[in-house]
Amino acid sequence: MSKKVFIIVVATIVLLVSAPIIMVIVWDDESITNSEEDTDIVKENAMEENTVKENTVEESIVEENITEENTVEEDLPYMPNGFSYVEGEVETGYTIADSYGNTYVWVPVENGELIRNIDISECVEIENMVTDFKNSVNQYKGFYIAKYESSAYSINNKNVSATMGDRTPVNNVNYAIAYETANNSYKEFNYSDVVTNLINSYAWDTTLAWIDKSNSNYSTSTNRGNYSETINPTGATEADIVNNICDLAGNLEEWTTEGYLINNDTVNQQFFRIIRGGSVKFNGSALNRSYKEDGSDYNIGFRMILYKT
Repeated sequence: MSKKVFIIVVATIVLLVSAPIIMVIVWDDESITNSEEDTDIVKENAMEENTVKENTVEESIVEENITEENTVEEDLPYMPNGFSYVEGEVETGYTIADSYGNTYVWVPVENGELIRNIDISECVEIENMVTDFKNSVNQYKGFYIAKYESSAYSINNKNVSATMGDRTPVNNVNYAIAYETANNSYKEFNYSDVVTNLINSYAWDTTLAWIDKSNSNYSTSTNRGNYSETINPTGATEADIVNNICDLAGNLEEWTTEGYLINNDTVNQQFFRIIRGGSVKFNGSALNRSYKEDGSDYNIGFRMILYKT
């Protein structure tokens, strides 16, 4: 061990007497070295602590971002293959469209529980026709409704059911044609993970209940639709665009899968189909129900729904 000796002479004058005081300080090189090493270790520990803190903060930020992204994704409706977002929020009309321009609006269903208003006891829904739809809504907590009344679109020289704006809606069709073309539309447009159906009473009533939350009394209003005796192009009646859905109250009355039993006895029982809404010939509300034999009329068209299977 090496030692260094430093001699310090201090002159002290007390009264008139001078007495030199000699202080000897012994300095240990090893102490210096150890002290320096300790300082370096403290610095290294501090740097490690800062690095850990920085990493922890970064990880926390990443986790928060991932959580936020997942929350956003979970809050949005499913996006069918081949579709893209157009406009709107979930609460007021989340709208999507395929590459052809077929446009649908998401109807959120709280807890997956659909609504069906039965103001006439004779009105019935053929439950086995809506089983897949109800199961889908229960799982995904909503469904898509066509933004527009159905119009004709040509694919390979074949007219298929479409939901596009500023087109002449299909009218003067009977229930059988409406049902077949609506239920086959998804095949004609090659949808891979969703299907289309003619709208049913559950979808109609649930949609109106949702609209009424942000558009008070829309479902019972008789001054929103086109009742002018002239059929408008789809989406042309601005007063009848609610939550990005067009012409539920007027323009054309629309076929649904709901039926109406004229007689309860099985021998003379007659089963008619229910049409909903008002039209150019009938100043009704969106909530209105009428029944009709399986015929056709100038003021009757139809609308589709879209859902995941």
